[in-house]
Amino acid sequence: MNFNIRNNQKSGTSIEKDNRNHILAPPNYMQNREYIVSAYEMELDILNYKNFKNYTQDVKHNRQVNYFRSSLQKRIIGCHLIKETLNGNWTLQSEIFDIYQITRSLISKIFKECIEEGWFISKICYDHQQQKCYKVSNELIERSVNYNYWKYLNANNSKFIKFVKNYNNFLLNTISCSKKNDISY
Repeated sequence: MNFNIRNNQKSGTSIEKDNRNHILAPPNYMQNREYIVSAYEMELDILNYKNFKNYTQDVKHNRQVNYFRSSLQKRIIGCHLIKETLNGNWTLQSEIFDIYQITRSLISKIFKECIEEGWFISKICYDHQQQKCYKVSNELIERSVNYNYWKYLNANNSKFIKFVKNYNNFLLNTISCSKKNDISY
C-alpha cells in the first residue's frame, strides 16, 4: 500500500485490496436466516389482514371491522391511533401525513368518517396551535384488546406466539394464564 506523507497526515487506501472484498461483502444470510424468515412471515401475516377470520360479535362490530379492513390506509390510521391512544398520546392528522405519506384529503376523509361513527374522538390541542387532535374511543380500544386476545387463544398462530414470546414474556404469561372462557366469540 502506498501512503503520501505530508504534514504528518497519511492519505491513501487504508484497507489492503485482499481484505476489501471480505469487509464490504454482505453478512452471511444463513446466520440471520431465522430472523429474516420470521420477519417476512410476520409481514405477510400483517399484509394478509383482509383474509383474517371474521370474529365480530354484532352488526356494529361487523361494520367497524369491515371499515378498517377495506383499505390499507384505513388500517394504518386505525392501528396508529390505537397504538398512540394506548400510549396515552393524542394524534394530529399532520403526524399521520408526516409518518405514512397518505394524502391529506384521504386522511381528512377517514378521520371525518371515524368521528361520525364514534370510533375516534377529537379535542382542540392548545399545545399544537389549537389544532384538532384525536384518540380512539374506549369501544375501539376494548375491541382491539379483545381481538388480540382472541387471535392468540383461537388462531393458534405459531408466528404470533413466537413474536410475543420473544418480545414480551409478561404479555404472553398474561394471555396464557387467562381463561379461554373469558373471551369467547
